[in-house]
Amino acid sequence: MIRAVCYGLGEIGLAVARVAIRDPHIDVVGAIDIAPDKAGQPLGELAGEASDVVVSDEANATLEATNPDVVLLATSSRMDVVTGQILECLGVGAAVVTSSEELAYPWGRREAEEIDRAAKQANRAVLGTGVNPGFVMDFLPIVLARASASVQRVSIRRAVDLTRRRQALQEKAGVGMAVAQFERLAVEDAIGHVGLDSSLRLVARAFGVADVTEAIELKALVDEQETVYGFEQRTARTATENSPAIELALVMSMRLEEPEADTIWIEGEPPTRTVIEGGVFGDTATAALMVNAVPQVMGAAPGLKTVLDMPLAQGW
Repeated sequence: MIRAVCYGLGEIGLAVARVAIRDPHIDVVGAIDIAPDKAGQPLGELAGEASDVVVSDEANATLEATNPDVVLLATSSRMDVVTGQILECLGVGAAVVTSSEELAYPWGRREAEEIDRAAKQANRAVLGTGVNPGFVMDFLPIVLARASASVQRVSIRRAVDLTRRRQALQEKAGVGMAVAQFERLAVEDAIGHVGLDSSLRLVARAFGVADVTEAIELKALVDEQETVYGFEQRTARTATENSPAIELALVMSMRLEEPEADTIWIEGEPPTRTVIEGGVFGDTATAALMVNAVPQVMGAAPGLKTVLDMPLAQGW
């Protein structure tokens, strides 16, 4: 069995822990979280699954004592926050699968080379994955585009009903904020979805374009009292001689005016339109994607990886 430590036990982290505990190929040998209401508690009680692991707030001590093969890291969206944690894991010889959105396509960020170098020294792989980025708005359309020749345009639209999502995601979307506060946080890149740029880079890279720095447009959705109830976020890249146009649109709203769905259009030969009614539910899908990536990461060449480096399908 593969020995795993769950690092970060927020709502996503606990969902990951549940999936990992139930998986017959994984032995969850440790759990880490600094929250006072979690440290010292049985993981089984927090996750609602059978486990005798006790949560620790001492990362280094836990990693050294448990000697994991892989760490399932779900602590932060931001690469500058998780880099030190990833280096800790690599320091004890563990591979890492993380939900950190900025790790979905890390190249071009200053920490990427440091992580890649440490991963190669540890002879382990590091992968950022999740439902978005990592699947719905990048990996899935990349796979679908393989069934078309002469692709001219790849368009993805994800519409999310925030009334069905966790409170933490509603807060990230700015729900309940005044417009002025939302706009100030938008300028600081401290509100909205983290990772739309990663999705754009992944899709572009699949078509042979390595350097993409397109702008992200973020618009608050506002009610009659000038209170935010969601946002619309967009980015796009125009077509070139050798690569298609790419368009990404994400709507997260407490008052969704369209059916909740993930829609992918591929303009090519043949053209295709794929609709996932209801959308891929982010929390549980991210947990499944992380745990299902473990055999891929354990079998990968050492270094910092993206989903483009992973085999299309690989079982245990």
